[in-house]
Amino acid sequence: MKKYLSRILTVVAAAALLGGGFIVLRSRDATAPDSSQAVTKSTKVITFSTDKKTVSYDGQDGKTALELLKALATTETESSAYGDFVTSINGLKAESNKEYWSFYVNGAYASEGAGTYKTSDTEKIQWKLESL
Repeated sequence: MKKYLSRILTVVAAAALLGGGFIVLRSRDATAPDSSQAVTKSTKVITFSTDKKTVSYDGQDGKTALELLKALATTETESSAYGDFVTSINGLKAESNKEYWSFYVNGAYASEGAGTYKTSDTEKIQWKLESL
């Protein structure tokens, strides 16, 4: 009988420890900032056309188009009086005096520079290597 009671107590203690650990973990998750949303929002996908001359990604509330591009791809820029111009995306450089990287929002040519344009979650951003 003592042996039987000892086994029951061992099982109950183990269950309490496991269950208690689970409760602590769940409680900790519940009080942490909504990390699942943060991961989802910060995980952005960038796509490249086959010829690499079109680059697309989703906007993100409060982030500029250029800030997102720099976070998602290897990007080179040149500074000017009008702001930064993108000269290369993932190693594909615009040929000086022949090509340029143009910036589009939801399929329309952007009316503002990528360094100042604040995107939203509902927007699709595109960069296209175009001829002058």
